[in-house]
Amino acid sequence: MAKIEAAESVSKAKNRAKGKAKPELDETHRRLYSQGYRFVGKNSAVKVCEWCKSSLRGKKACYKGAFYGIKSWRCVQMTPALFNCPHRCKFCWRDFRYLQPKEVEEPDPVDLVIEESIREHNKLLVGFKGNERASKKLYLESREPVHFAISLVGDACLYPHLPELLAGLRKRKISSFVVTTGVIPEMLERMLESKKTVPTQLYITIAAPTKEIYGKTCLPAKKSEYGWKDFLKSLKLMKKFPRSVARLTMTKGLNMIEPEKYAELIKMAKPNFVEVKGFMAIGYARKRLGVEAMPSMEEIREFAHAVAEKSGYKYGAEDKASNVALLWDGKKERMIDFEKP
Repeated sequence: MAKIEAAESVSKAKNRAKGKAKPELDETHRRLYSQGYRFVGKNSAVKVCEWCKSSLRGKKACYKGAFYGIKSWRCVQMTPALFNCPHRCKFCWRDFRYLQPKEVEEPDPVDLVIEESIREHNKLLVGFKGNERASKKLYLESREPVHFAISLVGDACLYPHLPELLAGLRKRKISSFVVTTGVIPEMLERMLESKKTVPTQLYITIAAPTKEIYGKTCLPAKKSEYGWKDFLKSLKLMKKFPRSVARLTMTKGLNMIEPEKYAELIKMAKPNFVEVKGFMAIGYARKRLGVEAMPSMEEIREFAHAVAEKSGYKYGAEDKASNVALLWDGKKERMIDFEKP
């Protein structure tokens, strides 16, 4: 598959701020660039989250702020595995045409990933500097990110230097959320080798209550080496992480069934928190599933209560704008101490 041929191709993107032409990109990169992606090295990228922009305008911030204390305006949404994911989940808003179900072959160096991700993120926000509707105070704070959401696209666990990336962020006093499909337990084991290499908060997507529904929902790539057995192994490792979240993405007519089976998986994994989040018909997901697959907040609330009852978790909070409910074990402090990323 075609990639950016050399580092200078990426650096040309910097010329935009100087009024020069856009960088010369292949078809895949042009499509992503037009969607707001900015590239770091050969296999990494950033894209500003809409909640980050909203918070800078003094409007609503991401639900992770209310749930865990994340400051949306100081958060970098990025990926070190732009082209790599073992799944083709029906509910995913991303474009699958360029994804590969294997480890990143030419991983970008850790320092480059961190430094250039922050640089590209800040460039994308530079327009807020003179925006009368934006908070000057928050904009100045945004120039010094304190959080990396490693979740943009792909599966970060397919980036072979992920533990080193997390250690590098921790050294810079930047917290991290790692979102994974949960089918690469070997990487979870590597992250657990040192306190320096664990993320601030680990997310594992539980997209199905059974192996059968997993196959219909996640659509593992035909050539993928990963599957349900690896997923169960990852769930058993989850309890070893200092902070963890099980993400249940609920899609009507597909995987929003059998709450008692989800509860069994949750009791196996023992995450600190469970997010029951409704599918949103956005991006490429609109071509796979219609709006009728989107559950209402009332339906999410009802399903979350059913999962809570069967799993022993408490119903902790909800956010209607993001159509998500939070369950928690009642033990871990919800708000993150950003002095200890």
